[in-house]
Order: sequence, then structure tokens, then C-alpha cells
Amino acid sequence: MTVPSLLTISATNLDGAPSNMFLPIGSYYPSDLGVQLETSLNAYVPSGWTVSLSTGANGTLQWTINCSTTPFSIAWGSDPTLREVFGFTADIVNANAPVTGAQQGRGLWMPDCPLNLQTDPRMAPINSDLRQTSSPTGRVLGLVGNFMYVHVKAMWAAIPPSRIWEGLAAIPNASWEFFFNETQLGRGVSWFKPSSKLRITYHTGAAMGSLGAFGAGVDGWQIVGVQNVAPDLLQKDWTGLYSLTIPQLLSAGS
Repeated sequence: MTVPSLLTISATNLDGAPSNMFLPIGSYYPSDLGVQLETSLNAYVPSGWTVSLSTGANGTLQWTINCSTTPFSIAWGSDPTLREVFGFTADIVNANAPVTGAQQGRGLWMPDCPLNLQTDPRMAPINSDLRQTSSPTGRVLGLVGNFMYVHVKAMWAAIPPSRIWEGLAAIPNASWEFFFNETQLGRGVSWFKPSSKLRITYHTGAAMGSLGAFGAGVDGWQIVGVQNVAPDLLQKDWTGLYSLTIPQLLSAGS
């Protein structure tokens, strides 16, 4: 997501009066934006702020804000986008304990089942526009100008309906339907554009492609070949589990 302008929110704790806190312009993955928010809070409104995300098995992907100096408050300001991205529906007022957003954070999706790939998810396989011709004597000539990294047929094979359809989601924003509409179709908050770049992690918690590109890793992937939000049923006529296949994941590298 892209924060298009310098954001100002008001925060306070027992140590002092409300202070304006600034969030820099830039492009962020949700986890990086959480780190930036925590850093800015501790820089402008000392001290003891933490911004954490519920992850892991069956994680809710809800953000929690806490401060060791209580009570603490955050007024998100006139632009609701930052508040919505972190899943909060109102200001935090005189809190004496950690406060968790009522909704899942934006730009996040957990399928609640393992990722399957045709090759090692740690790597970033190189693809190119290499063209070849061979002579009658068997000499081969090649011409290549462009390179990219590609994974094919990324699949989650047993996704529960609550992680697919927003109408069945246990927590608002937790579905593939919501995630795809916002990050790939641009039909949500303005910080996301169509075909937004993704950071994809697999069962070990490592990022896909983290050891690829000759060991340097790649900075995110883009979905190619998915136009319809509806995935396949795992078994015909049974809506108990779904199977989602992404034909290609492409990256231009780091």
C-alpha cells in the first residue's frame, strides 16, 4: 500500500499532553506499516508503545496497540484511512490495557491451509524472453533481453468458507473476497491499487522467494491470471472447503 501524504495523528499517555505524531510518505507492506507506526509513536510520544499483529496458526490478523504508560489515547484524525488499515473503527480513548481492532487489518489474508507449489517456495525461479535458433549443423544461437522471476500454480487446497467469502467471515475483512477486491481490483481504500504487490509467506513463516535471485531474495510478487474472485470447490457440490489456484506469481526482483 502507498501512504500518499504525510499523516498526522494525535496520541497521548500519562507522561504528557496530546502530541502530534507523523507517519512518513512511502510504500509499505502491512507488517512494515505496523513497525513504522510503533516507531513513530515511540519517537513522538514516549514511551513504551507496541503495535503487534496476531499471526500464526488460526491467527486473526487483527492489530493490537498497547502502551506501558497508561492511560493512553490515539485520535486517528480526519482521514479515516490509517484507522481502517489497522482495523480500528473508532479512536482509542483513555485505555488502560491493550486495544485490538474490531476488524482484521487491511491488505492481509490467511487461507488457513498450507501453500502448495510446483517448486521450492524459498526460491525465485528465473524466467526470460530467451529465443533460440539452430543451424543445419546443430549450432544454437540465443538472444535474450529481459528477465523476471516466476512461480506457477500456487495453490491452497483446503480453504474454509469463512476465509473465502466476506459474508461468512468470522471477523470483518478476513476473506479472500475482500482481500482480492481491495488489493487486486482497487475497490477499497485508496492506498491500494489494482495488481498490488504481495509478500507471501508459507508454513515456516519465511517469505516466498527469500533465498531466490541468487540468494538476494525478491521484494514481493504480483498475481497474474486471476480475474474472478470465486475459487473452485474442493469437491463438486460441496461448499465445505475451497481450492484456490493462482496461475502465475511474477516478480521483477528486488
